[in-house]
Amino acid sequence: MRQIVPVLMATATLLAPAVAHGAAKHAERAPTCPPPHAHVMLADKAAVVFQLETFNRSLDEQEHEEAACSHANRNPFVLSWCDDLECEGPSFNELTLAGNMLAYERYATSGSEKYETAEPASWTIQVRNLATHRLIHSSPTSTSEPPSTVIGNGPAEGVVVKSDGSVAWIAVDGWHPYAPSPVTTYQVWKIDRTGQHLLAMGPHIVPGSIALAGNTVYWTNDGTPEMATLN
Repeated sequence: MRQIVPVLMATATLLAPAVAHGAAKHAERAPTCPPPHAHVMLADKAAVVFQLETFNRSLDEQEHEEAACSHANRNPFVLSWCDDLECEGPSFNELTLAGNMLAYERYATSGSEKYETAEPASWTIQVRNLATHRLIHSSPTSTSEPPSTVIGNGPAEGVVVKSDGSVAWIAVDGWHPYAPSPVTTYQVWKIDRTGQHLLAMGPHIVPGSIALAGNTVYWTNDGTPEMATLN
């Protein structure tokens, strides 16, 4: 037995660092996509948009996060964060996925939502590669004489995107929350390998009618389907 004890002690000594290293690797395990308990809002074969609610015990409040991640990059890109009182930063609307490409309308305000002094500051269409978090495209939603301090001229009313990042959308052309009459003018835009192009403009474009099939984008104008190539 006197000869066995040192061998066992040496073996234990060798195993201890390995066990500690294994525990460290477990603690540093990469995040999952989406994380546990997340509510999936939108999913593609390559990426996911999700909501996650957690309770912050130190502040005694519920926190709400909206984010997106790719199976190629499980670290989430955070779109918005809110607590019980208010949300921070811009809002992200009309989200759509194609592979790793996430397209959306990003709406930002000046002033404070909390104190009811917020005013429109920008409406932009953006496309982001969730595998790298790189911003691929960013453009004002519409362009007809917006107020000098505002980027874009109204919210998006439908967005489509391809897995290569080409994007098309319909947007309100001239919007203000205190307008005395409803907005009746819209623009249809695309960004692809040929550049950025205004496809249509007018009062009879149907908001939300934009659709994508292969390399063709469709929308409805005055009851008639119209189309353009999205390269």
